[in-house]
Amino acid sequence: MKKLCIKNSNDNHNGDFVERYLQQCSTKTQFVREVSDYLSDLKIEFYEYIGVLLKHAGFLKPHVTREGDVNCRFDATIIDSTYTIPIEIKSPREDREINIKAIRQAFENKIVLLSRKFYPSTPETSSLALAFKYPAQRSDVYELVDDIKNSFGYNIGLIDITDLVSIVYDVKRCGRKLNLDYFNTFQGKLEYEKATIKE
Repeated sequence: MKKLCIKNSNDNHNGDFVERYLQQCSTKTQFVREVSDYLSDLKIEFYEYIGVLLKHAGFLKPHVTREGDVNCRFDATIIDSTYTIPIEIKSPREDREINIKAIRQAFENKIVLLSRKFYPSTPETSSLALAFKYPAQRSDVYELVDDIKNSFGYNIGLIDITDLVSIVYDVKRCGRKLNLDYFNTFQGKLEYEKATIKE
């Protein structure tokens, strides 16, 4: 049986890369482009950098595992006293798009979290799949996400790097904050305009 292993993203010595790009970039478009390019480097520890982005986006307790560690149950976890969210991450070394495999794993993560009770969560709380790109519009991924919702009532949420990095910019530079009420239960492709709200 796999155990839940977590690594505090605050321990990442590269945790200042977001601030560095915020200082270097004069526009949101530039920030999103340059951070995305940076994250596409196959030599970096992708999971750890995702943990840094989640922290900057406003999640208080994001934890990530080491990439490739098969002994850990979830790639990342947003720990909460009620609405813990597991995250399945696909790094550029694996797949650049959220695919069927990622959705199946996000579904499994949800079942395991509820049954083994590593952290508090609810059936309605989202389980996320994250990768560089969303699936193509006609992909079977979206149908599977709907099937899981219709059959089991579980919300599988999809988010790509562009939207995550954009959220970070909105929070850090535009006077917005994460809309946790939306994030906790969203299903399907992230609706970016709902992801943050004015402070």
